Amino acid sequence: MARPAQSWRNKGIDIAAWQGERGYSYTIRKTYKDKTTNEYKESKYWYPDDLVALANLLQEVAGWRDSRRADRELNELEGLSSGQNKAGPAAKHEVYDDDDLPF
Repeated sequence: MARPAQSWRNKGIDIAAWQGERGYSYTIRKTYKDKTTNEYKESKYWYPDDLVALANLLQEVAGWRDSRRADRELNELEGLSSGQNKAGPAAKHEVYDDDDLPF
């Protein structure tokens, strides 16, 4: 099974970031331990304290996402300034004589 690119956990709430073809996608789940069976189960119920923990985790995720975006943009800028272009060789620009302009 594939591993997430990053994960966060707080009070039984898990958020995982998964790298895919279209960028990152995220999963959110809430788990608890059933006292009668001693098994971990997922819950679809969210209580006020859970929502606070979820909001805090989402802020961490957003900060991580923003830092990844900033790193990627910085790498692209550094590549352009050093003459490297991931898109391929530089486009050729044709030089026209002023007399050839149609206006």
